[in-house]
Amino acid sequence: MQQSYSDIDSPALTTLLQCAAEVLRSSVAPTDHFLELGGDSLSALRLVALMSHHGLKLDVDDLFEQEDMASLSLCLTVTTAER
Repeated sequence: MQQSYSDIDSPALTTLLQCAAEVLRSSVAPTDHFLELGGDSLSALRLVALMSHHGLKLDVDDLFEQEDMASLSLCLTVTTAER
């Protein structure tokens, strides 16, 4: 059985979408791909840093390999970053 996007909906996905929208200065949906929205290596590093500030670890490789933001959210891990 294929997982639907409503099954993936989570606080991590919400944070990812909000951070990606801030970095890309565009609205971002769960079905969007980072590169297709104009993302590049510099904006990828900015997104990784912003996610870290929210306590979520994002691997740059995953950012370029995952087919959409919903799939990417499944690769996130929670960190205990000091602020």
